[in-house]
Amino acid sequence: DAGDLLNGFMSELTEYLHKEVPGCEVSFAGPHYNWGGAWRFSGLADACDYLFLMGYAYSGVSSIYTGSNAPLLGGSKNITSMLTQQYGDVLKSNPKKLILGVPYYGNKWFTETKEPHARIIKFLWSQPYYTNIKEAQVTGMHWDTTESSPWYCWRINDTTWCQVWFDNDSSLTLKYDLARKYNLKGVGMWALGYDGSSPDLWNVIQKEFLVTGIQSDKRSELSFELSQNYPNPFNPVTTINYSINTGSFVSLKIFDVLGREDAVLVNEYNPAGKYEVKWNAADFPSGIYFYRIKAGDFREVKKMALLK
Repeated sequence: DAGDLLNGFMSELTEYLHKEVPGCEVSFAGPHYNWGGAWRFSGLADACDYLFLMGYAYSGVSSIYTGSNAPLLGGSKNITSMLTQQYGDVLKSNPKKLILGVPYYGNKWFTETKEPHARIIKFLWSQPYYTNIKEAQVTGMHWDTTESSPWYCWRINDTTWCQVWFDNDSSLTLKYDLARKYNLKGVGMWALGYDGSSPDLWNVIQKEFLVTGIQSDKRSELSFELSQNYPNPFNPVTTINYSINTGSFVSLKIFDVLGREDAVLVNEYNPAGKYEVKWNAADFPSGIYFYRIKAGDFREVKKMALLK
């Protein structure tokens, strides 16, 4: 039962636990879609301390075509529409009741072709991030602009391919930006440990929500910083953010692996602040590129991958 009966039970449970265990918090793991229309999400949010939104399993064992486990955009159901439509009333009245849940795992299928959103022959299994990122480094990674998700594939035989769709630091950055944009209570993941010993996914949380261990309300303090582009890999447009804490002449340029200058994105004086620029690499071949910023005494170079 997903409607008023459930909400009444959660309200009684929360009241009881708050009395019995002072300081405790009661949460509920809510679905990403109001299946059957029976759920009363506003009442459910009122009945407990917060809702953990299970923003994953959009594509999986029952899918006909491959796709993102947690699509930011695209299709008839995605993370953005989950927040703005399914939980829209809660989002408007009390966004601090919502935690955006994201997956640290992806899905693996046999498919008929190597193309994105290919018809599925067989669902194989779900596997954790630490396996996905190792395989992707061998096979090469692609970026789906429709759903803002990385994926990779390789040939099994003449009629069969294997595809894996998962979340990495680039796609999670976009989801965390969404959580911050709507002022949610926070983010959570399924599941702890699925990143193994890789620091990539923790680094995204550190970058998005923490500044040397200080709470996120200190983010307004500017520093010289060049952020990792997103999406990365990309095709053909990517976004680069940077910040400067004092007015400076800023140079932001793109170079290929041989050190040849390919593009000048910024070459002018900037007042102190945060900036965002885009690079459209439609006329450039796939490969590794570097972007370099110079602002006063500040210098930094980062790497990115164009995959077509």
